Amino acid sequence: ADLSQLGDEQIQLDVYDQLGRCLHTQQLVPADAPLQRVQLPGLPAGMYFVHFRTKEQAVQTERLVIQRM
Repeated sequence: ADLSQLGDEQIQLDVYDQLGRCLHTQQLVPADAPLQRVQLPGLPAGMYFVHFRTKEQAVQTERLVIQRM
């Protein structure tokens, strides 16, 4: 996801399932690296929603589809 519009401050990343349960939370600092990898090995295949939130509560939501082979 392109987080440039959220600025260079710390961002909280939350992963939710389709029932709205928060399954993963992680802190990111885009200024440290423009591309960051998030490991989600415990999540089964399916569709999830990723919320990116700043201190000012600006939120960006992206859809995430995990496919396992």
